Amino acid sequence: MCKVCNLTHQFKSNLAAAYVCPACQSILYKGVSYTQNKPEEAFRIFEDLTPFKLGSQLNFEEINYTFIGRYQFVLTNGNRNLWFLHANDEKVLYLLDQPGGYVICKKNPHTLKKSDYDFTLGRAFEFPETNKLFYLSSKQRNTMTRMEGEVFDIQSYNMSFDACDFANDKQFVFGLFFGRMNNDIYVGQRYHYSELKLLNMRKADG
Repeated sequence: MCKVCNLTHQFKSNLAAAYVCPACQSILYKGVSYTQNKPEEAFRIFEDLTPFKLGSQLNFEEINYTFIGRYQFVLTNGNRNLWFLHANDEKVLYLLDQPGGYVICKKNPHTLKKSDYDFTLGRAFEFPETNKLFYLSSKQRNTMTRMEGEVFDIQSYNMSFDACDFANDKQFVFGLFFGRMNNDIYVGQRYHYSELKLLNMRKADG
């Protein structure tokens, strides 16, 4: 239960490190008691035109996933949402805003060599997790991360980092590069909104 606004929440994912209360933005770390100290606060989500909300559902490859958390990256050219989706058997997906559609992806840790930080547009990268070449199409600086719901990383994502788009003819990679060896990449495929099997969407009035 949130000690600030009394909103009750039961963690759904074993991967979640914390819950960011969507009502008051309190960061409630899993397994921590807040009987005396007031919890930290995350930056409040900037409500955009996303059709999704906490509790929305996606049927993907015959498995039902629920939207349980969101990161909202404040990038050089605008905001982008990365949603955290969970299924009952602990399967996890991520859904990323992408101009003209969305990317359904999975997260992989990625180790970079120092030379890999040469983010020249058009440069080819080979990610060991995919064994395929991807071409850098966009690089932006993340200056702030807003959050809500269940999140799996507070510290790394709550800092400045480079957010890069990579693509080939079949797949898409969204990379978060924190200026160290270990980084996160999200590998997936693009989908148009009409191709997604969705339930419990956000209403037009919010």
